[in-house]
Amino acid sequence: MKLLVALFLLAASSLGAEPLALTAEDTFIEQSREGGFNLYVRAKPGLGSILITESTADPAGREASYALRNPVWNPLNGDERRKLDGEFLNAQEQGRFFLISSTVRDVPGFGAAYQVFIPYVVEYGYPWTRSGEIFIGDSSWINIRTFSLPYADYDGSFRDNPFVIRAVQPTPEEPTPIEPPPPDPEPEPEEPDTGHLPQAIEAFDEIAEESDGASVRIDD
Repeated sequence: MKLLVALFLLAASSLGAEPLALTAEDTFIEQSREGGFNLYVRAKPGLGSILITESTADPAGREASYALRNPVWNPLNGDERRKLDGEFLNAQEQGRFFLISSTVRDVPGFGAAYQVFIPYVVEYGYPWTRSGEIFIGDSSWINIRTFSLPYADYDGSFRDNPFVIRAVQPTPEEPTPIEPPPPDPEPEPEEPDTGHLPQAIEAFDEIAEESDGASVRIDD
């Protein structure tokens, strides 16, 4: 049975009207047959791109919060470009497929949105600093970093929007009651079997009328 998946905002935003601030209504997430989730973020004026990052940063500000990556190329986001310090990264050549989107797609039932495929297992960081893998599933925290510019370019403004993923088992639908078939009609009563031929019965009736109640015997 397919699970229902939802995103819950971790902290209510007092700047809901701000283009980079997301609410639960601005997002939609569903399971993917590719082994992960499809995340949709509603496109709106002032929002140029989105990037999925670690959900929390070092409170002391001593460690960076890294962008999450797909371990393998995916056709949805594998060729999306990322810009850092004014230059495009050679992410594809280095095999670093960031969970990023600067492409607006028309999503039936949701509208114009940025779409990111999030695999169940993601990578973060680099070998020379802090790095590792994270399993994304029920109760996982993710951060949707929104940017005013495309390509997750920090030269413009950006904002962190932390969410938690919740998987909900759908309630089974009530079965449709089956009406019993109508009862078979009652059979019509059969004529009693007298054991005599129809001609003999007619003759008996005639004799009975002529004899006016006298005793009559018919020999078979």
